[in-house]
Amino acid sequence: MPRDIILLTGRREAPHLGGHLRRFNPELKIRTAFTKSDLARAAAAADEEVRLISFTSEVIVPSDILDGLALTPYNFHPGPPTHPGVYSESFALYHGTKRFGATVHEMTPEIDAGPIVGVEWFDIPEGCRRMQLAGMAYEALVNLFSHFAQFLATANEPLPKIEAEWSGKPTRRKDFQTMCDLPTDIGAAEFERRFRCFGEGPDNALTISLHSHKFRIENDWQDEYD
Repeated sequence: MPRDIILLTGRREAPHLGGHLRRFNPELKIRTAFTKSDLARAAAAADEEVRLISFTSEVIVPSDILDGLALTPYNFHPGPPTHPGVYSESFALYHGTKRFGATVHEMTPEIDAGPIVGVEWFDIPEGCRRMQLAGMAYEALVNLFSHFAQFLATANEPLPKIEAEWSGKPTRRKDFQTMCDLPTDIGAAEFERRFRCFGEGPDNALTISLHSHKFRIENDWQDEYD
C-alpha cells in the first residue's frame, strides 16, 4: 500500500481530507502542498511509493513531477466531464446547462484530460446562481472523495476507468475575465445574466470601462450565503 500521499489542496480542506485517508491507513504519511513550490518540495522528499491527489487545487502540476510518480495521480475536478477547465459552474449556467457534477480523473500534463474514474451528476435547480452551483459541485466532490478514500489510501494499483469522456473546450481564467468585463452598451437582461453567472463570489467582480477608467461593480453575495 502507499506509504506517502501528497495532498495538493487548500488549507481548509487539508486536515479533513488527510484525516479521512488515515482512517484507512494509520501509517500513511500525508505531505500537504498548497502552492507549486510546496508541491516541488513534497515530491522531492516523498517515498518512492507516493500518490499525488489534487483536490480543487489551482496549481498546475509540472510534467516532470508527474513523470516521477510511481503511483497513478488523481485530480478531483469541481465540474463534470462536459466542463473541463476553471470556473466550470459559471460557464455551465451562462450556457443554460441542465445537469452538472464533479469528476475524478487521472492526472496528465494536459489539463482536465486524463482517463476518468468517477463522476457524480445532479440536476441544476431553476434559477440557480454561481455560488449555489459551486457549492453543490463541491458537495459532490466530497462525496467522491469519501467513496474513493479507502482505495487511494491502501492500494497501489490504479482505480478502474469508467466509460466517460471529456468534451468541450477547457475554460481558462482569460475566458472568465472576458465575461466579467462588460460592454458599455450591455442590456438589462444580459447584465442580470452575467451577474448571476459571473458576478458572485469572493475576489471577483464585474467591471465596465468608461472614458479610460475601469469601474468595479460591488456584489453582496456574502450576505445571501452567510
